Parts: sequence; C-alpha cells; structure tokens
Amino acid sequence: MRRQHLEGDGAVQARVPGALHLAHGPGSDQSQGLIGSQSVPAERGTGFDGIIQYPLPDPFSTSYRDLPGKAVTAAGGLRFKADEAELRRRYAAALLHAPLETLVGEAATWVLWPSTAAIWVFPVLMWRLRVDLAVLAAIGVFLLVQVATMIFYSRPLNYISLALSNRALQAVFYAGWALAEPRQLAALAAWLALMAFGVVQVIFVVPFMPLLQRIFSLAPADQALRNVARRHARLAEREKK
Repeated sequence: MRRQHLEGDGAVQARVPGALHLAHGPGSDQSQGLIGSQSVPAERGTGFDGIIQYPLPDPFSTSYRDLPGKAVTAAGGLRFKADEAELRRRYAAALLHAPLETLVGEAATWVLWPSTAAIWVFPVLMWRLRVDLAVLAAIGVFLLVQVATMIFYSRPLNYISLALSNRALQAVFYAGWALAEPRQLAALAAWLALMAFGVVQVIFVVPFMPLLQRIFSLAPADQALRNVARRHARLAEREKK
C-alpha cells in the first residue's frame, strides 16, 4: 500500500511523514537529474575592505525532481502533490523572497520534526517510565508535534530540526545514554532503528493521516510547504514597504 502523500526513502519511509529522508536532508544532492542549486541566488557585493563577497549558501536549499503534471520530489524523497509549474504559480508571492529550492528544502526539514522529537524524547521517557509506557508517550509526542507542525512554521525552530535530525548526532546521543543506563540499551537501539526506518510511524501514526488531512485539507508535506511559502510571502510584502 503506497500512500501518494507520504513519500520518502525506502519502502517503509515512503508512507510516513516526519520520518522522511533522515539519511540526507536539504543541502545534499544525492540524485542525478535533479533541478536546483545548493544556495540562494543573489548578487555578489563588495565589502568595505574591497574584497568581493558572495552570499552564504542557504542550509535549507535543496534540489528536486519535477514530474510535469504530477509532483515535485525533493532530494531525499519527500513528494509534493503539484509539479514545478503549479508550485511556481501557487507560491509566486513567496518566490519574490526566496527560490523554490529554499521553499522545498525548508518544508522537507520541517516535516522531520515529529520523528525527531519522538527520537530525542524517548530516552528521557525511559528514565521515568516503563518501556511500554515510554513508547506510548513517545508516540503521543509524535502526534502532537505532527499537528503543531501543520498549524504553523518557524524558521528558527527549523534550524533546530536541521541539527537534531542528523542521524549521527542521534546515534551519539543514544550511545551516551546507553553507557549511562546499560539496562536500557536494547530498548534504545530498537526504538532508534524502528523510528529511523519508519516502522513505528506506519503501525501507529499512518491511521491518523486521513483525519489530519480532513482537518487541514492538505497532506503534511504540502501543508508544510504552504506554511513556509506564507512566511516568505509576508517577508516579501514587508520588504516592499
């Protein structure tokens, strides 16, 4: 069963929002034939010391694959249910402030928050609760964060998501916690693996996706992109004044 609105890396991740492309996020170009650059287009300028200065790369900027008439797929696997032409038409106001590569990259990072939050909170829950209760509580955290990320968007919080969704950093955190609490090693390793491959989300979270779509009218990825675009449209409007 493949859900069109929950595309990601791998057979399992392809159906799970929030557990998408954890192996490589925005800023990496893992696929050939993708559209886009790795930085925000901008004119270079000259600093006060006469040295030519170039804009810093946008950490969220990512490449994407355009399927005309169907969808745009970000590097890493997240799919948006509109092609490039439609996205450019729909978010024309936002594109006055940032390129489509940045909008797509910000949305692709923002949808990582639910899984990222569940991964980082689980060891703390294990410290206070039994394993079964910790699992249920972590799933509850996932769902709450999922709803929150569909309601609003914050670029500062997205920088945190960009850092905390790093797989190596998560592994180091879990390894350090396991050294401090050796009895929790098996549970920690199992949770991290199941979350990373999207198994937990498929079993416990996917059933809630139709309800979320009914409430928000859009899939999580498309809702995230709309919220990102709204922020940039407001900034573009503010710059005109």
